[in-house]
Amino acid sequence: MFACLQEKQRFLTDVLHEVMLLDGLRSSHPISQEVEQATDINRVFDWIAYKKGAALIRMLANVMGQPLFQKGLNDYLLSHMYSNAARDDLWSKLSQAMRSEGRDIDIGVMMDRWTLQMGYPVVTISKNQSEQLPTSYITVSQEHFLYGQEVRNNNSLQWQVPLTVAVGNASSVCSQSLIWINNRTGTSSTPRRRSAP
Repeated sequence: MFACLQEKQRFLTDVLHEVMLLDGLRSSHPISQEVEQATDINRVFDWIAYKKGAALIRMLANVMGQPLFQKGLNDYLLSHMYSNAARDDLWSKLSQAMRSEGRDIDIGVMMDRWTLQMGYPVVTISKNQSEQLPTSYITVSQEHFLYGQEVRNNNSLQWQVPLTVAVGNASSVCSQSLIWINNRTGTSSTPRRRSAP
């Protein structure tokens, strides 16, 4: 287990942080781009494409769950074993895997927001809780992150952000749920943590 945690930590430091530095610049670009001629290849297949791609695949596997992600990936590879495939073919197979488990999430819609536009969001979470209600609410907002003076000046970019919300304290978690942020700002309910008897 310790080796697995070290591998995850190394991914965060070696891949995710580096690509966030590059992808937070105004000079960044989407992962998926059209290739018109051979000279476009060096422009398209760079550190952002590979490292952000790896980070997005990791995010997707975490959202789906590793067994379901592997099932969808295996179906995709078997379906296109001796043929060409496109990005939408992968998203379709992963969406089918999700539907086979009763989870109606369109992977293509989610991933297109991450692969067809540059950058990433800054997510801000605030907790709203009333002592009279058994439920608390969180308000989540997203803004496009850019380094420097031009921070957050492009309000047209939005992502579908999967967030795992856990309610509890340092010794135990009493509830955990996956929520989706699809808009600039969203509100979601979370069960209130129970008090100790």
